[in-house]
Order: sequence, then structure tokens, then C-alpha cells
Amino acid sequence: MNFERWCKEKYIPNLKKLILKWMENAERGKVLGLVPFIGILKHILRDSRIGSPPCGAGRDSISILTDGRVIACPIAVDVDWARLGDIWRNKWYEMRDRIHIGEPCKNCKYFRLCGGRCLYTYKERLWGDEGFRKICKLSIELFDSLIKLKERILDLIGSRILSWSDFDYPKFNNTTEIIP
Repeated sequence: MNFERWCKEKYIPNLKKLILKWMENAERGKVLGLVPFIGILKHILRDSRIGSPPCGAGRDSISILTDGRVIACPIAVDVDWARLGDIWRNKWYEMRDRIHIGEPCKNCKYFRLCGGRCLYTYKERLWGDEGFRKICKLSIELFDSLIKLKERILDLIGSRILSWSDFDYPKFNNTTEIIP
């Protein structure tokens, strides 16, 4: 099965089923801890922006290798763009927030919810630009499906079935990949 067919026949229908199941639980006051859902809904409900990248890689989260090298992303151990310095010669403030996600992400209407997804994926483009765009389409399906829940969730918060704190994710920077 090719990727487009799999997305259309499997991924998107199953994503929508999962969102319905999540919402059924929310209607009963139980917020299932599905990181993408609560991490994105936090920003949908508050009309705020997710960080770019969402995991904080290179911005306010770094990785220190056993030899003292500092890199922007824990999986980018062998690429030049991720090297920020080392613990022996560089200060934290010299290394942070030096790598950014740019186009085509920055001007996308979903950037406030997406933040450019994964820094490594953005920089490496392992599936080329076409593959990158295909993954974006899947993210947009997720965003649009969650945006449709906004008013109902706000009603549930107003009725005290849910609370704002149910959507405080992450409570601290844990570098979890919020955008799949």
C-alpha cells in the first residue's frame, strides 16, 4: 500500500476514531493523556502559540554528550547544524536559541499550533520536500480535527466537567514530541 492510500484509508480514519474516543472520555470528565491532543489543545483553547520547535530543541532544551559536546537535539548526534559548542568553552546563553525553523513553516497558518514540528525532521528532510509536505498534511488533519473540539471543550470547562489545568502540558519542559 502506498503512503497516500495508507493515510487516506488507515491513518486519518483511525486518527478521527481516536479523537472521538478521547472526546467521549472528556465528556465524562476524564482527559486521556495523549500528548499530541492535550499539547495542541492547550494552544487551541488559549489562542496561544506553541514553541518552535515544540520540544524546545536548541531553544531552551539542549543535549550534552558524554564527551562534553552540546547539541541542539538528542537524535542529531552526527550532523553539523546541531552542534552548539561544548561544556568546556561555552556558556549556556551562548548556545541556546541559535537554530530556528524557517520557511515554509513560519508563514503557514498552522505554525502557531505546529511550531515546525521536529527540528531534526525540518533540518534533515529525510523524505525530501515532497515527503515533508505529506507529513504536514497529516499534521493539518490533526489540527483541524482538534480545532473542531474547541467550543465543546470550553463548554466542558465552563461546566466544571474539565478544568484548564487538564490542558497544562507540559508542566515542565520534558522535550516530548508534541507534534507527531
